[in-house]
Amino acid sequence: IEESPVVCDAPKKNKTERRIWTPEMVRQALDDMEHPLLHLAVHLAFICSLRIGETVALTWEDVDFDQTLIRVRHTLQRVSREALELIPKDSLTQVFPSRITGTNSVLVLKPPKTAKSSRIVYLTPALRRELMLRKATVAKQKAYAGEEYLDFNLVFSLEDGFPVEPKLCEKWFK
Repeated sequence: IEESPVVCDAPKKNKTERRIWTPEMVRQALDDMEHPLLHLAVHLAFICSLRIGETVALTWEDVDFDQTLIRVRHTLQRVSREALELIPKDSLTQVFPSRITGTNSVLVLKPPKTAKSSRIVYLTPALRRELMLRKATVAKQKAYAGEEYLDFNLVFSLEDGFPVEPKLCEKWFK
């Protein structure tokens, strides 16, 4: 068509300017966080520039304490059961069982959307120590829960081994 049939201008998109945190603001935020998993998630986000889905998708295989690095190879997200049927099975690393029967969605571990998203990030000594403490905590949780613990080898897991959902981290953060 030669002319647009729309008789009004498109609304202008309001761009809110992002505030960039200073190192002091990051330090203060971390110092004020008492929740250990939230602290680790935020620490990883700041130091390694991980997205929330990448953070909670970390497995212990991804963490190399000797070389002080993390291989970002997965993302964790909730998908509807309808969408799950359309995803090629070879593109899923893990489909987690539902904790509640009859839900319309499941958590899946899958590769990131783009090849560039798979990357190696390096750890600071403080972050390495925090990850080592987390590994010890997970070992205690496994020992305590025994056979009730579902071991998916996740860094971010609840006390019974189930994954920590990205929305749960966001809730903790608020």
